Amino acid sequence: MSNLKEIDIYSLNEFITIIKNNKLNDSYFRGENNKYSSITSSLLRKDDAVLLKNNSFNFYEDAVNSYYEEIATNINEFDRSNFLAFSQHHGLPTNLIDLTTSPLIALYFACAKENYELGNIGYVHIINKEKTIDISELINKFLIAPSDTYNIIERFVRNDSTIIKKLISYLNNYFSTNGHAPFYFDVLNECNYLASTTGVIQVFLKELREALSNPNILADADIFHKLLFDNSKIGLIMGECDNLTGIYVNLLYEFFRVLSSFTFFKSEGLDIKFPNIPYFIYRTPYKFDRVRNQDGLFLYQLYYTYATEYEDTPNKIIKQEIKTDLTIVIKDQKNIMEELDFIGINRKSIYGDFDNIAKYISQKYF
Repeated sequence: MSNLKEIDIYSLNEFITIIKNNKLNDSYFRGENNKYSSITSSLLRKDDAVLLKNNSFNFYEDAVNSYYEEIATNINEFDRSNFLAFSQHHGLPTNLIDLTTSPLIALYFACAKENYELGNIGYVHIINKEKTIDISELINKFLIAPSDTYNIIERFVRNDSTIIKKLISYLNNYFSTNGHAPFYFDVLNECNYLASTTGVIQVFLKELREALSNPNILADADIFHKLLFDNSKIGLIMGECDNLTGIYVNLLYEFFRVLSSFTFFKSEGLDIKFPNIPYFIYRTPYKFDRVRNQDGLFLYQLYYTYATEYEDTPNKIIKQEIKTDLTIVIKDQKNIMEELDFIGINRKSIYGDFDNIAKYISQKYF
């Protein structure tokens, strides 16, 4: 992949050339027809004050479960098992971000507008597939409506052993292929920063620093046994992950445990960021027509809600930042939209429902 983070294009041919020359076919794509401050899910794009207006940690669950109660008798078991995707499909704000495996579908969404004006710009964001983890099995098995939480991080902090073991397995496989950097060091830095507010995490960090600062200790199996297993609060089992993955997962747990335990003695002015975790991908079976037509899948955006003023009143949400490997900037949306239509990529083929086919015909003839 090119080292360039942004590339401008003015035609469909330029776009295809970039995809081909940079070998980007095996990537995930997202098209946006305007400039946004970040790639964010429809749920987490809302202001924290709006999400927390009812003083509830479960603002997401409240919305999804209310929707489920309204329509439960009219949906089948498949829809219930894929209810987050079903909700996203029908317009309920969720923490899912629409992606596609088709660069041309993403290009369509980067160009699609009701009216075009001079200077309009679109964007195709590209994420390397190798930097993601497919957690579809976990979501389809454990986040079935109705649920007391649809937040994987919340289940992790509750010390849900089933979720923890699945996450450890996913992460261990991911790190064995991609390496632990930068995730390991980033979460260590976040924990060090958080340690300045509380003593809860400091004992674990002290032992960890001692181990990491001495190559002899680092190679000593007994030290790591004590660090990972004797002190582990998440029940790590010998042999289920490598040492650095074990430390990483322990650090994540300590980080979120501190946020959830209301133990700050200095919270004003803190800039607490969501720790660096690989992107989670959620695929649904191609029963949804729109998902099938758009070669669609989702990025499951992580977040965590906590309180810093009153224990039972949440006032902070930290959200996973989504960074792209490359962004293609679309400089001539209208022209490229016409080129896409010429090869059969249009509203009719993208959506496929009666209303959108009618709209496509209407725009074509009137």
